[in-house]
Amino acid sequence: IDDIRISDASDAPIITTRATLPEGRILTPYSQTLTAVGGKTNYAWSVAVGYSLPGGLSLDPDSGVISGTPTAGGLYSFNVRVMGSDGKASVNSFTLRILDALPIPFVEHFENAGAMPQGWTQTRLAGEIDWTFRNGGVEGIPPSAYAGGYNASLYVNNYVTENANMLISPLLDFGAATTNTQLTFWHCMKNAYGYQDQLRVYYRTALDAEWTLLAEYLSDVPDWTQQTLALPNPSGTYQIAFTGSAKWGFGIYIDEVSVTGESPLSPYETWMYGELTPGEIALGNTGMEDDFDGDGIINALEYA
Repeated sequence: IDDIRISDASDAPIITTRATLPEGRILTPYSQTLTAVGGKTNYAWSVAVGYSLPGGLSLDPDSGVISGTPTAGGLYSFNVRVMGSDGKASVNSFTLRILDALPIPFVEHFENAGAMPQGWTQTRLAGEIDWTFRNGGVEGIPPSAYAGGYNASLYVNNYVTENANMLISPLLDFGAATTNTQLTFWHCMKNAYGYQDQLRVYYRTALDAEWTLLAEYLSDVPDWTQQTLALPNPSGTYQIAFTGSAKWGFGIYIDEVSVTGESPLSPYETWMYGELTPGEIALGNTGMEDDFDGDGIINALEYA
């Protein structure tokens, strides 16, 4: 059974979007346009009474766009109603899977054509400057990214007021019993005629947890230098943040961020913990002959 539809009349608008919507990921902006044909335009879209969208998402009543930033993972089912200008309507059922945190190992190269990489966010703490993504430094120091064509950059060309911005990683899942967890990244932050920018690295174990300082870099780093930090208290909802304080130096630059750990799990178990939400794992259907998402393909073949 697929694409369930309930309509008021044969000339009501019909939703043509497939019942299984494209997957989203927690804390990553999502957008999907629902479409319809027939009936009398303009259409009015709404979530049917008794249903709700995943947390963080909303449905635009005019355009039929489901958008927002999901706040929790899981498999969600809901009904959407589209009504024509003559009051005739139809309702379709939809499912939407929101994937949980990204599994490790996790690597960020910042190769996203100069845009913020998927899942990353930033928060201004002081001033009005943002992290940007470019090849090397604004004033040619460093002359290029450590690898590839882009690195993260925080730079201010005048030091009148305090400027600080926190660049926050996607949510990361260390899985079960992972040990030797660590962060490595490449860093350049050259002193400019006595003016020194600063970088502080933080972590938190959950979205509602406080940020904890891991390390701070307050002095001259004139060339690309690899930094390695042990990551304490690994969890399934882990985040790392790079807080730059731009103080009229040559800028703060980071590249090739890597989060790793050693897992006692088998490759299949590692895949399973990365693919399924914690709620789905708790329900079972995690054996190689099971079919966790009910698509007719057993887990072993999905894994392969």
